[in-house]
Amino acid sequence: MQIPTIIIDDDLRLIPLTMNYALDMFTLVDQHRAYLRRWQNWPDTITTLKQMQHLIRQNKRKSANDHGFDLIVQYRGQAVGKIGLVFIDWRKGNAEIGYWLAQSYEGKGLITRSCHALIHHAFTDMGLSCIRIRCAGENMRSRAIPERLGFKNKGPLPYQASIHGKLYDELMFSLSKSNWDARMIYHITTKQAWADAQSRGQYTAASLETQGFIHLSTNGDQVVRVANVIYVGQTDLVILCVDPTQLRAPLKYEPADPGVPAEHDDGERFPHLYGPLELNAVIAVVAFPPLGDGTFVLPDGFSG
Repeated sequence: MQIPTIIIDDDLRLIPLTMNYALDMFTLVDQHRAYLRRWQNWPDTITTLKQMQHLIRQNKRKSANDHGFDLIVQYRGQAVGKIGLVFIDWRKGNAEIGYWLAQSYEGKGLITRSCHALIHHAFTDMGLSCIRIRCAGENMRSRAIPERLGFKNKGPLPYQASIHGKLYDELMFSLSKSNWDARMIYHITTKQAWADAQSRGQYTAASLETQGFIHLSTNGDQVVRVANVIYVGQTDLVILCVDPTQLRAPLKYEPADPGVPAEHDDGERFPHLYGPLELNAVIAVVAFPPLGDGTFVLPDGFSG
């Protein structure tokens, strides 16, 4: 199995865990050991650089046997955590995601966005059909990730998680590809507008002032048609992948122009957000370059 490199945005990327990063990853674990071991046993097994190197060799064997892979969460050039498919069952088409993040980098949405990107890769590029995430029921930060991403909680498994000799209820979260594909909505904007939104703490669009709402799309077909009507030749576009469950403002599904007379309504509906778009609702940002003739098709791997 070829281990992927997944570029999420200018600041955040997922890169293969190789021996070149052994010292960086060991140092990170050592600095955050007390925090990481609160809900995980493995930090007690990585107390020397040699043990980290052994873990990396195990990861290499795992990927060589097509059983999974580990990726470094790299933020602004620094290793800040790890994420990966801890196992893959190719016969059943499912896999389990595991992750951890250094405490000093929490609160930036890094793991949520990393999980989103890895899920997208697993469903789109690897052809998997179901992703699972497990955690102790009391680990509120960890369980918030699958809850935010629309996983279904399969219920507590009593006393299935043993952490440093103490038993906890374990939660098993599951997400199917069909549910994943159906839940996202999309908005086209410019790189600069998105950068400005991150500085302000929320995203708005000119249409919010002129029409009272922000235009979005329900699928890739709508995204492409909108782009080829409005944005032909524009080279600085991105697609915001929006989780509607995280929106605060009212979201209505309406004709592209709600003012169109009923007799001219073709029945197609677009999502309209009647208020600002919260940044935490944007799960991924996908580059959207035009073709050579200025028109648009969906980016490679886009599954909306």
